[in-house]
Amino acid sequence: MAIEYRWEFPTLGVTYSEGTLTDVVSTSYYNLIAEEDGVSVYMPGSINLSAPNPASFTPYDQVTPEQVQAWTEQALGQVKVQIYKEKLAVQLQQKKNPTSGPMTPPWG
Repeated sequence: MAIEYRWEFPTLGVTYSEGTLTDVVSTSYYNLIAEEDGVSVYMPGSINLSAPNPASFTPYDQVTPEQVQAWTEQALGQVKVQIYKEKLAVQLQQKKNPTSGPMTPPWG
């Protein structure tokens, strides 16, 4: 099975007033999650987003997860997103196939 990646956005940072715009999403707080065979790992983070174009501004109550993902990936850049995914893939394999861990003492 291939690794599946997904984004979650538990919180959005908002600038209450920016020029003529209100409630502008200015920071993305995210979790990038990697999952395979029912095992998952995640990387939390945050990134400041670019100022919106007033002509194509989306009111806060109409913002979708897909938009926030696109804004986040654009702010991070393709290279950084790929690096994050590679790091998560390594963590996922380590979690699925651990080489060390805790054990109960033999006298326990």
